[in-house]
Amino acid sequence: MRRWIALIPMMLLVLSACGPASEEKGEALALRVRTRATEAAACRMEADVVADYGDRVYSYTLDYQWNARGESRVTVKAPETIRGITAVIREGETELIYEDAALETGPLDPGGLAPLDALPALLRACREGYISQVDLEDWGEIPAARVTYGEGDAGAVSTVQYRIWYSMETEQPLYSEILSGGKVVLQCAFHTVAWT
Repeated sequence: MRRWIALIPMMLLVLSACGPASEEKGEALALRVRTRATEAAACRMEADVVADYGDRVYSYTLDYQWNARGESRVTVKAPETIRGITAVIREGETELIYEDAALETGPLDPGGLAPLDALPALLRACREGYISQVDLEDWGEIPAARVTYGEGDAGAVSTVQYRIWYSMETEQPLYSEILSGGKVVLQCAFHTVAWT
């Protein structure tokens, strides 16, 4: 019994030492991701996006082709009824291209956040956003770091926060949530993310 009592302080010391080192790994990952994103000339993302309006929910598959020096495009790949709708994003303007389809779901928050904004907003947060919190939190069976961009204030209706889970092994995004006023309004499950 005395041996167990003597081991307890030693075990607590080992466990407390693991916490800060783990947090540092997560913070280092967040900084490496930021460096890669800011140095990249282009990026292609494909993700399943769920937009939650409270009284209705919409699901999409979006393809985002971002170019640091030119126009970028977000294209709807699913559902089939609106497949091909494309938002062309240039410096200071966005043009929506479609034939006979329309994508009118309305804004998710007072700032005008819409489903087509999800991937561009996440990339912007990754490149420029204030990193307010980093936690090691597995995504399913995958060891991951959850990085939160922006400061949350549940009382402020227009406050937007971005949470992205990055694989500790590949440093690629796995999943993300965009919160408005403390409520999750957009969820993204990434299929591919390729930097060039």
